[in-house]
Amino acid sequence: MIQTLKRIHSILNNSESSKWGGGISLLWRGNNFSLYAKAFRKSLTIKKISTAKEQEYLLFESARVAIYQYAKYVGIGPSDRVQILGFTCDAVTSAIEHLGAEIELYDCDENLESTDFSIKKDTKLIICQSTFGINSIGEDILDDAINKNIHVLVDKSLSYGQSDFDSFYSDKYPEIFSFEVSKSFTIGWGGILKLPNVKAYLKFKNYYDELGTVNIFNDIYRVLSTLLNLYMVNKGGLFQYYLWLLLRVLRIHRISANSSNYRYHKKSKLGSLSKKIFNNLYFKISEKIARSNKIHQQLKNVLEEKGFKVISKVSYNCSVPRIAFLIEPQKRSKLYDWLKTNKIEMGFWFNQLPMYSDNDLNGIENLFEKVVNIPCHWTLKNHELNKIVNTLREFK
Repeated sequence: MIQTLKRIHSILNNSESSKWGGGISLLWRGNNFSLYAKAFRKSLTIKKISTAKEQEYLLFESARVAIYQYAKYVGIGPSDRVQILGFTCDAVTSAIEHLGAEIELYDCDENLESTDFSIKKDTKLIICQSTFGINSIGEDILDDAINKNIHVLVDKSLSYGQSDFDSFYSDKYPEIFSFEVSKSFTIGWGGILKLPNVKAYLKFKNYYDELGTVNIFNDIYRVLSTLLNLYMVNKGGLFQYYLWLLLRVLRIHRISANSSNYRYHKKSKLGSLSKKIFNNLYFKISEKIARSNKIHQQLKNVLEEKGFKVISKVSYNCSVPRIAFLIEPQKRSKLYDWLKTNKIEMGFWFNQLPMYSDNDLNGIENLFEKVVNIPCHWTLKNHELNKIVNTLREFK
């Protein structure tokens, strides 16, 4: 009972209420109800949907499970060192922790670049995070790692772009994408592993084929949960909001997937219904994130007019779900309150280390104090975009 009351208190005291009554949210904006529902209906009537690719994408239950399985595939185990950017989600470190590996967090500056990065002698895997369109580690270092037989994985969950859907294979290194609720394009769940060439793909495919698939009941629950959230976030009024809160408290649906559960290490592949929905939506992704990039540019212009430093970057090769910028700590709470008053959510993604670290991560600690973000999803309607623009311009 106490835990339930704590959960209710936590939900009611965050900024999720800005999703209702004309509010502009950070989550569940990587898709809209009508597009997802159309893909869902098609998935029920068409037996097989092709992505018009020679092979099928390696679709996983989530990006964190994709990270876990790739690390396991390359032989990461107890006492192996894995270097991970400290400015990240605990989903990344959690995936590696389950393998018993030694995690070393590395630092970055306020431009999200790890200019002082160094490869440790006993490193077996480096996860290079591409955060808001910026790779933490340069290609020269990653190439040096590969020459030393160190595995490299690029996490593009926050940065995949149009070009990533033009080619079946990644440009150079294995890459991870995420389609969960807070990303540029969402199906509610799911992640992709892309490999650099046909040889690497076929080799991993043998491993992938032996993995289990999310069971049909769990899969249906996820699809219905996605439909519910996409509908209620965009259409909900006061009654729907409290109903949504009740469902949250009862754990009938969640904000995002907690895929650390052991069962997903066995049943790692995306469910068959979700896979059909993804294939139905696949050809829309490039077009949609192109719109997101245009919105990012409009917001960037306004933010820079106001004197903010925008650190996120977009191009044909990368997109972002939120525009990230820096603000001095003493002004941050004022901006947060101002945006909340106007029912616009402001995020602090990320604002704490994913795990304890002995290393001095001064660059990241400084970044935590200054970095914030607001939505630039492709689903923003013109009046919502205008509202964000005008609200920012009126901020004193």
